[in-house]
Amino acid sequence: MSKSKIQIYYASFDNQLDNGTFNIYLAKLPTAIQEKIIRFKRWQNRQECLLGNLLLMIGLQETGFSESCLYDITYNDYGRPLIGDLVDFNISHSENYVVCAMAKGIKIGIDIEKLKCNNLADFEPAMTAYQWTQIYESPSPHKKFYNYWTIKESVIKAEGKGMSVPLDEIFIEDNIAGYGTNKWHLYPISINNEYSCTLASNVPDSIVTVKKMDLFSNQ
Repeated sequence: MSKSKIQIYYASFDNQLDNGTFNIYLAKLPTAIQEKIIRFKRWQNRQECLLGNLLLMIGLQETGFSESCLYDITYNDYGRPLIGDLVDFNISHSENYVVCAMAKGIKIGIDIEKLKCNNLADFEPAMTAYQWTQIYESPSPHKKFYNYWTIKESVIKAEGKGMSVPLDEIFIEDNIAGYGTNKWHLYPISINNEYSCTLASNVPDSIVTVKKMDLFSNQ
């Protein structure tokens, strides 16, 4: 049996696009997505959402689907976006980076987070006692924390049930995480040393390809 293939696209931006360039990119997307993007008040959020949908459009084209699939996006009861049953996708962003994962015939979730020196005690309910022990005994507690955090977020997104999934009920053992009876296979994704990124999939031993896209590189 052939292995499942998962494609990850990512891109980054440093500066705000000028209005003309922003509108040129925006016009490539369906009206409903355009309206969603321009409702954001902060330019950073508008640009993140724009970039995520452009990566999705590219992914659809390279995976053999028409970009017209963007017009067929629906949402489940928890707000998780879907495109039929043949392809699954997931988008995540943090600070200047945006990632989009895509696969045929399987379920996936992805999360990326910038490593920050937060007060870890503020997140006590998110982890189990064992996970906190692993975090505080780690040589790099914040890095370990964000590793756990992106695992849990990727599982939540793969589950498609939003924050109805309690973070502290997600177990993690080696390269497998789970919630209830569902098990998710974990793939750490290397994007940038200052970020943690994890992919979760419902199938093991997938072929994961990571592709950098320089959409805004000249801005």
